[in-house]
Amino acid sequence: MRILYILFFFSVYQYDVDKPLNIMIIGDSNGASEKGWVYQLDKLRHGTDHLINYSIGGNTIGFDNLGRDTLNTLKNINGYIKNAEDSLQYLDKILICLGTNDCKAVFDTLQSEVPLNLEKLILIIRDHPFCSDIIPDIVLITPPPVAVDSLLLPKYFGGKKRLEKLLPHYRIIADKYGCLYVDIYHPLSGDFTSYTVDGIHLNEAGSIRAAEIINEMIMNPSQGNNKKITDAGYKRMNDPVLKNDDASL
Repeated sequence: MRILYILFFFSVYQYDVDKPLNIMIIGDSNGASEKGWVYQLDKLRHGTDHLINYSIGGNTIGFDNLGRDTLNTLKNINGYIKNAEDSLQYLDKILICLGTNDCKAVFDTLQSEVPLNLEKLILIIRDHPFCSDIIPDIVLITPPPVAVDSLLLPKYFGGKKRLEKLLPHYRIIADKYGCLYVDIYHPLSGDFTSYTVDGIHLNEAGSIRAAEIINEMIMNPSQGNNKKITDAGYKRMNDPVLKNDDASL
């Protein structure tokens, strides 16, 4: 009987791992590009999942990049979820890979807002009715590295240092809100020049490596915590992740 139970357990576990998933993706140009990490992830998973990709070049967590509100995820997240609701019965996972454009030079004095905006984004998703019955995993993916200024366009100058200061808060926020956490920054940082076109955008090799790391998490559902956190458990926005004196990051 014990052997039968074990065999049944592993057959169910394998089915859950291999079943097609409904995945919504929110990213920037590294996810939007033709051979970017979203394309590579779909290829790795043999095109069996239903992917809804809302990655846009120039996208941010919570700023009107280039003066465009279409590049501000906070202003568009409800629309993204509504569109997903119109085409799917539920979402298994929501992958978020944003932050590079939030670290642009033009947003230098606004860096204290970035982790707060990320928290707001997670709260909007968690509180949305479509995500309340079958609760999707929110997968928080770090941005890839940013190169030194000598390899960058001026609009990205200082991005490496700003991202390095922001980076630890991805893990803090993921733990705080029960999200899955995926670090693509450190695996790519050792030899980043071989993974990037221009110090910001991933080349095909970088996109493949990022997709491999993300897929490892998808194939291991035991990572992270998928419990819905009640309002009583939120520290909300009056418990900032960054102090006000960090505003010049």
